[in-house]
Amino acid sequence: LQSKESYVYAAAVRPDNLTDKWNIWRYNDLSWVKTNGLTRWTPAGQLVDAADEFGETEDTVGFTVIDLGGVLELARRSPESGLALARNGSRLLLIDNELMGWGTLTQLANGNFRVSNIIRATHDTVPASHSAGSTVYFLDYGYYGNVTTGGPVCAAGMTVSEQYNIT
Repeated sequence: LQSKESYVYAAAVRPDNLTDKWNIWRYNDLSWVKTNGLTRWTPAGQLVDAADEFGETEDTVGFTVIDLGGVLELARRSPESGLALARNGSRLLLIDNELMGWGTLTQLANGNFRVSNIIRATHDTVPASHSAGSTVYFLDYGYYGNVTTGGPVCAAGMTVSEQYNIT
């Protein structure tokens, strides 16, 4: 975004095979309003091993994740690979409070996935340690939603008090 206005996005990992859709609700002006509904779920994995806070900023080796849902499909629709894809901001993931760019997603013989060609601490986040078992959210465009029905949550220089819910 090339704007100084504030936007808020929501992401949801599919909880089970029976749930087909998720909705975003925004509480503003004393009422709940459904602002978005999606049938695409945010791909997620689980870290197999801990990730060190003091690892390489540009990590070509990366880490391994167990597919919690959607990672196999993400790998299939992301055949291009390389560090340049992590640099250009088109591929982001979130672990705890750290955003990272990623460039390559490779399925391993055991069914897990290697995430490599990573750039740590993007978008002004801070490198941190991540324990084995942490959830890795792949912020794939079209698999997360804007909490508004269009436009920013808050204009530049203003503040707002709102609540959000996902059902």
